[in-house]
Amino acid sequence: METEKMNETGNPPAGPGASGLEGLATKASAIEDFIESHLVDGDGLLRCYLNADTLEPWTPEEFQRHNYTIHFHKVERGTAFGALAYEDSLMATAEFALGRIAKHECTGDALPLAAAARQAGAIQAVFREGEKFEAGYLPKPHGGLAKASWSHEISHDQYIKSILALRAFQPYAP
Repeated sequence: METEKMNETGNPPAGPGASGLEGLATKASAIEDFIESHLVDGDGLLRCYLNADTLEPWTPEEFQRHNYTIHFHKVERGTAFGALAYEDSLMATAEFALGRIAKHECTGDALPLAAAARQAGAIQAVFREGEKFEAGYLPKPHGGLAKASWSHEISHDQYIKSILALRAFQPYAP
């Protein structure tokens, strides 16, 4: 980085509206609070592709009102709307856990690490449900944890993020 782009401390400028590291921490905490309040389900999985107006999974009526369509190759049980809310949930859950672990490592605060345990536990619970189908199977938990063992959908990004989160949490696991 060119020196004229550095501030007086030798760091890159904080950017518009930010006030250095404190500004970053404030914004990160606000995002974390939003995620915990609106996206994390009762089992610790993050829901995805929610209706921005309700912050809940879409309903067929809402899709029809907006003239949206939804397509899934296969929905084993439940609805496509239940599948949509959990399509990328393993990846998002893992990334949220990684963020909490990073927060602990940056700040030394134990609370984010304790919170990351919830997401690590949710990933492990989905894994246990997948094991009912085949050893090592990590399904996309379409419809949430209660329906995870029904899913025959997988993807490499879900596996990789889950592995990274579990490995990052491993040194702190009880």
